[in-house]
This record gives sequence, C-alpha cells and structure tokens, in this order.
Amino acid sequence: MCRYNCSCEEPEPSEPWGATCGKMNENGLFYELHSNETLAQYGEFPWVVYIFTPNEATSSGSIVCGGTLIHPLLVLTAAHNVHGKSNLIARFGEWDTGTDKERFPHQDISVFNIIIHPQYVRNPIQNDLAFLVLKTKVEYRQHIQPICLPQPDAVFDGQRCISNGWGSAKGEYAKIMKKLTLPVIPRAKCQRMLRFAGLGPFYQLREGFMCAGGERNVDTCKGDGGAPLACQQQDGNFVLAGIVSWGIGCGGDNIPGVYTSINNYVGWINQTISEYDFD
Repeated sequence: MCRYNCSCEEPEPSEPWGATCGKMNENGLFYELHSNETLAQYGEFPWVVYIFTPNEATSSGSIVCGGTLIHPLLVLTAAHNVHGKSNLIARFGEWDTGTDKERFPHQDISVFNIIIHPQYVRNPIQNDLAFLVLKTKVEYRQHIQPICLPQPDAVFDGQRCISNGWGSAKGEYAKIMKKLTLPVIPRAKCQRMLRFAGLGPFYQLREGFMCAGGERNVDTCKGDGGAPLACQQQDGNFVLAGIVSWGIGCGGDNIPGVYTSINNYVGWINQTISEYDFD
C-alpha cells in the first residue's frame, strides 16, 4: 500500500539507464502527488543530490546543501557551502527525507575530496563553485541520472527553469523535495532589481552570476545553497544553467535569487575532469 496519494504501478523504463543526461522522469515514478505543485514528484528530477553530515538522531543526517550529479564520481555544488567542511555524504535518489520506505533505494556515498574553484572568494563572493569527488562511483538507476552541462554561449533569459532542494519553507526544512519554477532574469535587469532591493545605486553584479526568480513567495532559501537551476532545451533534455549561490532574504517581490552561472565555467569543469582523469 502506498504511503502517498499515488499510482502503484511500477513504470517501464523507456531506454537503458545512463544512456542520456538531463532526462527527467515526467510526472515522476510510482507515486503521484496531486496536492501541491511546489513539490517534485518522486524521481522526477534524478540529478538532484542531498548533501549531509551524519547525525545519530535521524537517517537523513544534518542537511548541508544541495548538489547536482554530472558524472558517476562528481557532484557540482556551491563552494561557500562546502569550503572547509569534512565528513560529507552525498545521497542520490532522495525524495522524502522523513522516510527510508521509498520505492527505490537511495545511494549514500562519502565525499572523498572537495575541489574548490581556484578563484573562489567568500567575501564579496565570487566563483562560487566546487566539485565533490565521490569515494566510489554512483550507480545510475531510473531515479538516479546526471544532468547535461550547457554550452558556453547558452542564454536562458526569459526562460522559466526549475530549482529543487530541501531548503527551508515557512521556517522549517522541507521533507519532500521542492520544485520551484522561476524565470531567468536578464543580467542588466537583475542588477537594477538588486540595487533597488538594498544593495545601493552603484552595485555591480559580478561576472559568473545569473539571476532567477523575483516572484513573491517563490524562491530558494536557507538549505538550498548548491542546488541546481535546470533549464529545459528544445530537445526536451535539461541542462544545468545555475547553482544556488546567494540572495536577499527569501521570496521577496522583485528580489531575485543569484546563481552561479554554469556556462561561464564549462571550460574549468571539463579541464578539471580531464586533469584528474575522472573519465
């Protein structure tokens, strides 16, 4: 019997697991939630990673941040969330942190190494990007799949993209993965909005960042750092457009969230994969 308002028919895989990147499981797997459009369906976004530290009180540990699966050994996240941290565990296939009774098992893999972008600066924040190197390879399954990287010249302005995570909502961390649909805001407009939001008339949005959101009560928040902003392409697959970096409060009207813009870093990402021989 299902715990959720759900359909209990196990889905038939349409193609071999791991054959593509950026392929969502439309409408989810197995369960089907009808009550809230701000919640992801089970397995709907299989690249989203839950990063935590062990905690004896709960099997889901203490949340550190979100992340994105791009390679069997690599997760991308925000540098400010993991710089100087240790004892991190990446959980793949997570959906409801309040239970271990989901249809397909998650995979917990220890983080073996953290590679911070060499030009990362904490204050004022710049180049907010890091690799989490896994101790062992994650095994791709129907609910655990990588996302694609964007082209370096990709432009997402005006597109509505999706961010997921377990960050706070109404003061408490979410148990079921959130699904936020946010408009990508052109850089010049975002800079004006941030100036009016309190950063002053001379504020300059630094290179390597992009903006999304600005709609009341629809925003990433505490605990969502490092989580993906995924944009769908014409072929139906998703690319990693951004990673949650920083913001002014949560969910303010005309106050967008700021994301590390991944297309600015595709060269560094590919160079790092090559240099460390992760292929």
